[in-house]
Amino acid sequence: SSVVGMAATLAGQGRVPALGGTLSVVDSLSDGDETRYSDAVAAMWGLRNERVENFAAWQPDDLGIPSFAEPRPFLPFYARDRAMARVVRDGGGRVMLSGFGSDNYLSCPADYLADFVAQGRVVEAMSRLTGLAITSRRSFWGLAAQHAIGPIAPDWLRRRLVRQPESVPAWVNPSLAAEFGLADWLERRASGSGTIVAEQTAIEMGSIDLALERSVFEEGLEVRYPFLHRPLVEFGMRLPVELRVGAGRQKWILREAAGDLLPDQVRNRAGKGAIDGRIVWSLNHHAKVLERLIADSHLADLGCVSRERLAAAYQAARQGRGEAGGLLFLTLSLETWLAVRSGWWQRYGVSAPAEKPPAFFSSTSTKEHDHAEAVVF
Repeated sequence: SSVVGMAATLAGQGRVPALGGTLSVVDSLSDGDETRYSDAVAAMWGLRNERVENFAAWQPDDLGIPSFAEPRPFLPFYARDRAMARVVRDGGGRVMLSGFGSDNYLSCPADYLADFVAQGRVVEAMSRLTGLAITSRRSFWGLAAQHAIGPIAPDWLRRRLVRQPESVPAWVNPSLAAEFGLADWLERRASGSGTIVAEQTAIEMGSIDLALERSVFEEGLEVRYPFLHRPLVEFGMRLPVELRVGAGRQKWILREAAGDLLPDQVRNRAGKGAIDGRIVWSLNHHAKVLERLIADSHLADLGCVSRERLAAAYQAARQGRGEAGGLLFLTLSLETWLAVRSGWWQRYGVSAPAEKPPAFFSSTSTKEHDHAEAVVF
């Protein structure tokens, strides 16, 4: 939203080309529908908003799953990504601006409270903890245990107070986990008292490449990431905690800097939607092919996973149960990539639309499409 506001402002000053519009991914399940925010931004700046709605993982399209040279974490959403790229190209766009990146270095985990305690800033930590408890409507003592005491407590106490990170899933072969140090990688615990936030931010920045999947967007489009402009990143990384989080709100400095470039409901929003519901829906809707994919698991043949335990975890995830749901999705994504590369998917997978694909929603007429500007989000 702040990228749209700034780009529209610069365009109004004649400093950059005018925006052709905005593009939103909409999911109507659970809390994934955020059109009230995108509509407010588009209306504020008089921009059209294109929507790609309710695309699922492993949803087939006319071209089938692309065969990339390297595995991609979100490969199962290939149909959605193609649809997004097609909307931009059909609208006359050559460049797509992404808002990705600000969460990685402008957000601040609540563990900064432990840093304050370790630095002797106990009174300030308690004051901020009180504010966080009020704004989040959570227990003061629960937040204190989780974020102010637990992160710097001895290991035996930390395990009791702090929500533990994901552990190595049961379906992963123990020898593989040991060889690649998966347990240590998953925990990635910040080690220094007083430097927890700095280490957590470094971890976030180190994982950025996992989400930069240009893939189908490389076909006739240039994707740009304004928040990953290096001087801006370096500036953001130097900001003190007090400017990154304030009054219980993340990315405080961005909200303040954007000011009246954003509608109030967007600038003051407290959280974000998620697509967990759509992923569970996808696991069920494509159960037939996914069960066969697991039964013929390439990773099991390579000795990386246990076929039986992977199948059990999949069935639990279909019901919204079980642990490590994100890691299960990534495992199935890797299985999908191997299936495509080996030719398995072409023989047994979903190769053509089983139902009419979701339609695109456009707030503009055909005539407006024909006169799109050069830049489309």
